Amino acid sequence: MTRISNLLRDESDILLVGVIVGILLILIVPFPPEILDFLICLSISTTVLLLLITLNIRQPLEFSSFPSILLIITLFRLSLNVASTRLILLHGDAGSVIQAFGFFVVGGDPIVGMILFTILIIIQFIVITKGASRISEVAARFTLDAMPGKQMSIDADLNAGAITEDAARERRKEITQEAEFYGAMDGSSKFVRGDAVAGIIIIIVNILGGIILGIMRGMSIGEAVKKYVILTVGDGLVSQIPALLIAVTTGILITKTSSNSHLANEIKTQLTRYPRTLAMTTAVILLFSVMPGLPFFPFFIMAMASGLVFYNMQRTEKKQREQQEPEQITEDVPQEPSEEQWLRLDRLRIELGYKLVEIADTYSHPTLMSRIVSLRQQLAQEYGIVIPPVHVIDNIQLPPNNYRILMEGEKLAENTLYPDLFLVIGEEESNLENDIHNILGNQDSDELVGIKVQEPAFGIPAKWVDSVQKDKAEMLGYTVINPASVLVTHLSETIKKSAYAILSRDDVQFLVDVAEKNYPILVKNTIPDQVSLVQLHQVLQSLLLEQIPILNLPRILESLSKHITKTKDMAQLVTFVRQDIAISITSRYQSSDGSLPVITLAPENEQTLREVITSSSKTPLAPDFLQKLVTSISSIKQQNTAVVSGLPILLVSADVRYGIRELINHSLPDVPVLSFQEVMSVPQIQCIGVVQI
Repeated sequence: MTRISNLLRDESDILLVGVIVGILLILIVPFPPEILDFLICLSISTTVLLLLITLNIRQPLEFSSFPSILLIITLFRLSLNVASTRLILLHGDAGSVIQAFGFFVVGGDPIVGMILFTILIIIQFIVITKGASRISEVAARFTLDAMPGKQMSIDADLNAGAITEDAARERRKEITQEAEFYGAMDGSSKFVRGDAVAGIIIIIVNILGGIILGIMRGMSIGEAVKKYVILTVGDGLVSQIPALLIAVTTGILITKTSSNSHLANEIKTQLTRYPRTLAMTTAVILLFSVMPGLPFFPFFIMAMASGLVFYNMQRTEKKQREQQEPEQITEDVPQEPSEEQWLRLDRLRIELGYKLVEIADTYSHPTLMSRIVSLRQQLAQEYGIVIPPVHVIDNIQLPPNNYRILMEGEKLAENTLYPDLFLVIGEEESNLENDIHNILGNQDSDELVGIKVQEPAFGIPAKWVDSVQKDKAEMLGYTVINPASVLVTHLSETIKKSAYAILSRDDVQFLVDVAEKNYPILVKNTIPDQVSLVQLHQVLQSLLLEQIPILNLPRILESLSKHITKTKDMAQLVTFVRQDIAISITSRYQSSDGSLPVITLAPENEQTLREVITSSSKTPLAPDFLQKLVTSISSIKQQNTAVVSGLPILLVSADVRYGIRELINHSLPDVPVLSFQEVMSVPQIQCIGVVQI
């Protein structure tokens, strides 16, 4: 038995082929009535099984094979019609099941049988089948129309970091399966309708053919009508009752919405959600029971049943309220915060004005908090630092549309959001308005109407616009961002710029503990015997200050272990570490073709800076020289923006790199400063300009 079950499970495709071949044999080979009885029982049992499965699934896609099953079941039932017709017309006997339906169900009266069969056909063809067919058409059309919007939503969530690549791939697969399922259901519903039409034609042909054959075999017209009409009606009922169940199954499956409960639970919950309606129903039915001419007891019994259900619901609801009241009283008592909570400072906190509180609502805007979690994960994977949890609170002292990002109580950034608007970002504001004007011509709205601002994270010209202007901007191909994404992006850039300050000594100890699990000997020999935790903390902060990842902590520890015996000077140690992790530094600034765009200093200008930086007397640099230096670097960078895909770096000698970085950091914080030793592994260096002062 186990062997057979394993064979059926492993070779299900062979079993399916066997079923199809068996159906073809029913069409061709005459079967005795006993086998036909078994096949009819199999047909009825299968349709009941399909109906029960449909009632218990939670969402339609759980039964995505139903369209194919429906086609096979329809073919099977039509083959039974052919087999039963062959037996009725050839032998006047179609088995005990058909005979039972013909004599017991309709009482042996051909007229009653015809009426019952006609009613059954009307119910199936006009009511259920037609309705299911129409619903399937509408569901298929709306599912296909909604596909582009769902795909865009998935792409937006993926780009914002709200979901992973695997989750996005799974959701796209579900959308495709949903579209294919409803498209298949639209086609398969035509099988159900055609089955009903075939049932009508088959019974008419059987009656006429049976009467003619009966007369040819010497029967009177009355005898032929009674015998063949009863058998044909029984055959029709045996065929159409499963067809009716299949039509009902199709309708339930198409009309079922995705939920976490079965259909029976949904119906029970929704029908009993409002007890007052049951009380009113009881009163109306009770009124019917006392109306003259209407039977008293049926309506009275139904009124009592409805009233009993209402009473039980009221009693259950009262018990639930009594159980919840003590908990509510306990929850309503305000708890005095402890002294530790008074003194606690959030390492990272976002404060929102009262109009922005809604974007932090987990129920109406679930993406904000999940995106912050995804952002912490992304920064950990990119920079090697675990960002502490971000506490989001409201602050009524802020302007209604403002938010602040704080680190241990100190403000890092502040900006304005409009929760009902969208931020449109263009390359330049003038380009944005010119493109709109060129496309829309002389229409009334020849430019976006909105609030002109600068995007907070990168300082790009932008506009806050409403939903109408949003559609117009998307048509032009500009980036449109919702308020939550603006906030998360600003938070991301703020954390990157302040990562060196966020990194605490406890964080460094945590990173060391993680590294020790994979590199136990390296960590044990380096910390704290050669490099103290304080020194490592300072080195990591220096790297993060210039937004250099510390993800490869083992390589950093190896570098410190190698050079700590040469010098204790922190600046020189950082220089050695940078040279040892140069590949991870330069890869961040390389263009798509692998080249590294650089700006260099004229030798005499670099020598001037070297004299200032290395001078023991700390001679200050002339203000006009520094101003010309900054202006020249900015000019070269701006002139090459269109032709250089990567971020240009300033390339200088190693002994002055740190000092030059300190000089230009305030005016040019986004210009990386690298030494010649750090770019030695880059195969192609593209010099886009030389600073001449």
